[in-house]
Formats: sequence, C-alpha cells, structure tokens
Amino acid sequence: MDNLIKPIQDALQGVLYVDDRVVKDVTGNWRNIDRPFRMLYMSQPLADAFGDGRPFVHIRLWVAPEEEDLG
Repeated sequence: MDNLIKPIQDALQGVLYVDDRVVKDVTGNWRNIDRPFRMLYMSQPLADAFGDGRPFVHIRLWVAPEEEDLG
C-alpha cells in the first residue's frame, strides 16, 4: 500500500500543500469491489468510478485536528 500512497503524496505536493512533510496521518485500504456491497453518501465522481468496473484510487483529504484536541 505504501508504494501507492507515496507517489500520490508526491503528486499533491505543490497542489494541495507546499511540502508533504505537513502530512501527519495516512490511511490506506484495498477493497475488493467485485462483489455486492452497500455505500452511503457517495459523491457522483465516486459513483461513476464504481460503475465503470475498473480499478480506481479514491483520495480523501481533510485538515486533521490539532494533537492537543485529540486527548
């Protein structure tokens, strides 16, 4: 999974952040979508990707809370 995440982080550098050192948390999941399952609150681009039937990468970014707010 890390071989997939690092190139994505590198590609987003200069687009979403100045340096990928600001990225504090990364989670990667591999899902088999060749079987029935249920999704709630799916965006149209994500629904289109699922409907296409080919493998795809879905990236979700957000600003994480400050560490002192996690306690």
